[in-house]
Amino acid sequence: MKTSILHFSELAAINDLAFASLPQNKPLLVQAYISGDAKPWINALQQVIQRCAPSATVAGMTSYGQIEQGVIKQQGMSVFITEFAESKVSQSLLRADANEAEKTAMLQQLLQPDTKVLLIHSSDLLSRHANLLPLITELRPDIIVAGAVAQPAGVKLYSCVFNHQQQAEDAFLLTALHGYNLQASSALKRNWFAIGKSMQVTAAHNNCVSTIDDQSVVDLYQHYLGPGVAQHLPAASSMFPLFFDDKVHQTTAFVLKTTADGGAVFNQKVSVGQHVSLAFANMNSLLDNSYLAAIGPINAEQVFVFSCCVRLDLLKENILEEITPLAAKLPVCGSFGFGEMAMDEAGKAGLFSHCMSLLFLAEQPSPVSFSLPAEPKSQHERHEFKLSNEELLGIYGNLTRALMQDLTDTNNALKQLTLTDHLTGIGNRKYLDEQLHKEQQLYQRYHRPFSILLLDIDHFKAINDKFGHLNGDKVLIAVAKTLIREVRDVDIVGRWGGEEFMVICPDTDLEQSYGLAERLRIAILELRILTDEGIIQLTTSIGVAELTELMNIDQLLQQADKHLYQAKTQGRNQVL
Repeated sequence: MKTSILHFSELAAINDLAFASLPQNKPLLVQAYISGDAKPWINALQQVIQRCAPSATVAGMTSYGQIEQGVIKQQGMSVFITEFAESKVSQSLLRADANEAEKTAMLQQLLQPDTKVLLIHSSDLLSRHANLLPLITELRPDIIVAGAVAQPAGVKLYSCVFNHQQQAEDAFLLTALHGYNLQASSALKRNWFAIGKSMQVTAAHNNCVSTIDDQSVVDLYQHYLGPGVAQHLPAASSMFPLFFDDKVHQTTAFVLKTTADGGAVFNQKVSVGQHVSLAFANMNSLLDNSYLAAIGPINAEQVFVFSCCVRLDLLKENILEEITPLAAKLPVCGSFGFGEMAMDEAGKAGLFSHCMSLLFLAEQPSPVSFSLPAEPKSQHERHEFKLSNEELLGIYGNLTRALMQDLTDTNNALKQLTLTDHLTGIGNRKYLDEQLHKEQQLYQRYHRPFSILLLDIDHFKAINDKFGHLNGDKVLIAVAKTLIREVRDVDIVGRWGGEEFMVICPDTDLEQSYGLAERLRIAILELRILTDEGIIQLTTSIGVAELTELMNIDQLLQQADKHLYQAKTQGRNQVL
């Protein structure tokens, strides 16, 4: 395997002389990446290749920048020529809007038994990769997928992929590498971390997200990072992207533009119900190259790098720190795109953002190990994000406040869960115990009277036996709703246990609470619960008691329970 790297800063330099040395009898893969006004450069390259190397396979796209060994270019065209000794190359151009049957047929034709790698160059900005990539993994879980989404380039933001004779917008250029002796491996560098609570997408269509946890995307950024950052969307999402978890892949996504209603268009397709949180990576974490130790030793003669345009924007010249260790050992060819297609840690193909994807190739065993620099550059030598110290302090202060509020909200929610009956949604016995002791303290301090009602559904076991336990649950839920509807706002309703309920009535004497109990008894008597097995009608027995100076809470409960027992023994469906 032999690699050549050509760079063209001027259109006129793309001529026959530059490609005169290309072999005519070897399989050639010509990768080309162009920044800027792409069309004339692509036309010139296609014409030269058709004359000088008509059998070569061309795979190219518009890009945000190119990686040529240890150098980053953001202008002109970079051409990477890989000359294979034995491996073969084949290619297909697939419309992004092709249906699943068309995609399957093309993949089955393209992928051979000895296929090791599928390179994907895409100009599809609507993220229909979500349908293509799982299909590839399903058909051929043994092959490696690598590639990128074309970066819109030029005055009119023209985004395309191209081969030796075609240019295509909204398409996938699929390039398969075949060979039983071809060895391939991959790595995915992320280094982004979720911060804050997990939220859920509540309104979205394709790439446009309207609300997350029922608040707009702009409001979400303002909540965590402050109004200054929110006003600078979409740029702010480069440093603080959103971290999505679709139960298949975990990936980040950045904002392309905001909408009039505070929503945002992302560089990936987003679905309602996806879990999302804010993400962040500082300079040190982004440039952490410790992953290299896990890669080697591997057989590699070449490495293709597909990195995200956002990483280049954030890291600037510091991005060479993650390229240099690779370039010290291997020819490095790559580009910066709008998203990276790669294999995740579970071996599934996915579309990622803010990442760097590596594809290692070899035809001859050439073990390579990577070592980290003994003394990495200190932080002050690195280009920092373009934010002032005052702006950063404001962001971190706002972020800390928001995260603390999230923690408080989470703790309150967890506490509420421990005090809520999971079936009926009203307070549980622990909650009722807390409220009883609060009312006792108020009674002791201010001599405020309070009473309790203890309700029991009559013949509940017979209802379960006749109608089933699921319908028995419906009965409990219906009674709880009736109690909530009929009591006063100050009254406290809870499930005491089983089919027993309690109502705590602040500032209420025995006579007043008896009247409330009678109203509740009649309301429950009038209930009609429809089931497949018939209509369920209920009665309840209710015991009433008022706290006095000679009582404690246990004695109050005993008094109510005694009256409830008497109501049961005297015929049920009554208040005592």
